[in-house]
Amino acid sequence: MPDPDSAGKIQQIIRSLSEQFSTPCFTPHITLSSVPERPLSEIKAKIKQLAEGVSPFRVTTKNPECGEAPFQRFSFEVTPATYFLDLSNKSDYLFGGNFGKKEFFHLSLLYGYTSCADIKNYMKRLGEFHNYNLYIQSISLVYCHGSPQEWEIIHKVTLL
Repeated sequence: MPDPDSAGKIQQIIRSLSEQFSTPCFTPHITLSSVPERPLSEIKAKIKQLAEGVSPFRVTTKNPECGEAPFQRFSFEVTPATYFLDLSNKSDYLFGGNFGKKEFFHLSLLYGYTSCADIKNYMKRLGEFHNYNLYIQSISLVYCHGSPQEWEIIHKVTLL
């Protein structure tokens, strides 16, 4: 999860897009991995292990791009991806399977079915996007049931 300052800037973009296109508003995040069906206490312990020895780190967003509807409809790719790939692989090891993402680590800005042309036209009116530097300072467990505005952070571990 990005630091509060970075998250606030991204949240403004998400909120603006959400209001313009009547889509769900959600918390800025970068998806790292899914987790298998296990007791919550076990998952929390593994997330704590995942965060051990990991220091907060900076990443930069690339220009926004349009993707497949409804997920990743409009997003920033983040670089370098190596931090996330390392954490993804560690997650696979800790949970004993292939649960982590391996490519296109990104910060979603809009979920929905809006056309890419409409999104791009709206973004032109807002002005040019610049690369954002994000300070990643925590790993969170998010319960992703229902639409994005209903997702809930149920556990958070701060990187030290």
